[in-house]
Amino acid sequence: MRIATPKFMMNFWGFTGAFGLGGAILPIVLTIALRYFNSPNNQSLVSYQQEKFFTKATLILWPSSIIGLAEAPGNESMIFTYSLTGNVLLYAFVGAFVWLGIKKNKAFFVIPALTLIAIWWRLLSL
Repeated sequence: MRIATPKFMMNFWGFTGAFGLGGAILPIVLTIALRYFNSPNNQSLVSYQQEKFFTKATLILWPSSIIGLAEAPGNESMIFTYSLTGNVLLYAFVGAFVWLGIKKNKAFFVIPALTLIAIWWRLLSL
């Protein structure tokens, strides 16, 4: 049985663009969730363990969010834009090599895997 895939997923740029779009949507969703968790009405509802889990999940799904630690007050939108751009580029990079791994040679899966392992190891060991 053959699974139907959308036409844009069959070419390189469509597949890479879909990964890049995912890299743009995730930070926006995570930022909205973070603002909800940090609102004064909800701080008593969130335990330390939940906040720690959310922070680690954010670092895994949005590695470039670490840039936000360097933000100065009043400069949040520019730092968020840089962080979002970095995440889109990372996801597009991974998407390009996943497409090459699916279409050309399975060895292409190694490059994004090693890249993500190195990034996650460094971020989660901070």
